Amino acid sequence: MTTSSIAINDPWRSPAVGEDKIFNLPDEVNIFYQEGHDRYIAQMDGVINHVAVMVETGLNDAKGIISRGKKEIQTYVQGLAPNLQEVGKKAAAGVQVKFAALEQSVNEKQGQLVDSLAKKYNDNLAKVNSRIEEMKAENRGLVDAAKTRSKASFRPSSTSRTCC
Repeated sequence: MTTSSIAINDPWRSPAVGEDKIFNLPDEVNIFYQEGHDRYIAQMDGVINHVAVMVETGLNDAKGIISRGKKEIQTYVQGLAPNLQEVGKKAAAGVQVKFAALEQSVNEKQGQLVDSLAKKYNDNLAKVNSRIEEMKAENRGLVDAAKTRSKASFRPSSTSRTCC
């Protein structure tokens, strides 16, 4: 049996094959994780910007409709006969209060949408970061895993007794 056939048949005898099982993966793997993380953030930023533009456009449209409605009421009241002007102004005042409440509701919805998008973004980013850490832990070599376990096992206790 030749040396090369031993390496092929027994991966533990070959220094190159199985090294990542014993030692940590090369730094290039961490670069891969970072590039994936950065790509995810870039794509999410693009999606969020697109959604933000859509939301802003819709909210501006709603505010424009409210503004036009207010002006139409004023124009209507001004076009009333002089003997109906007083009644028209009272009715218009009641409608204006409703328009103000509607504007307030639109502004609140805008804040809620921003908060909701920010929360979803942060939650999903935390999930991605957590998954990356899981993958790094899964790919940790036996030597590093043993070091981590031994550090955890041999931590001195604050209540340890000293000898003699």
